[in-house]
Amino acid sequence: MDEVAFYLLGFWRFVFSSAFRTRWLVEFRDKKVSEKLFSLFDAAISVAIGAGVPVIFAFAIFNHLKPAISVDACLDSGGSYNYESCSCDHNQSHPYIENSKCK
Repeated sequence: MDEVAFYLLGFWRFVFSSAFRTRWLVEFRDKKVSEKLFSLFDAAISVAIGAGVPVIFAFAIFNHLKPAISVDACLDSGGSYNYESCSCDHNQSHPYIENSKCK
């Protein structure tokens, strides 16, 4: 996983470097219209992949941690988490159920 993070960091550092932008703009200016369209499409795909992978990764982590966050928030507020209904209860104490459906 660290290799992916380092690759993405290196990729975006390269893309935002002034040398890359200058060279790309000079090459882009000298291209035909059809080549310019293809270059823009290619750049859009690269940005979508470069930005999309971290977003999807963050979304997956958040969805995995969401149940734990809701249980922790319930306990921090002084409630008892009901593992049968997957809800916070401030009136009654509930036992911990290890293999609950709240995942």
